[in-house]
Amino acid sequence: MSRKLIIRLSFAVIIALVIVIFYLMSKTDRGEWVFAIILTLFMGEAYLLIPKKWFARFKRKEKNPLID
Repeated sequence: MSRKLIIRLSFAVIIALVIVIFYLMSKTDRGEWVFAIILTLFMGEAYLLIPKKWFARFKRKEKNPLID
């Protein structure tokens, strides 16, 4: 077997296992897994692909207690 074929088969097995696990889980566990996968994607360099303007929408404005 070639190396590429082994890698493709291993990815196929992993994807199949994830699908089976998702099917067997309850809905709350599925939500936690999806949230964990999204966090993992955004932790590394993947978040650098998103424009900074998009993050500015969700940035909280800090209130100065001395002014209020």
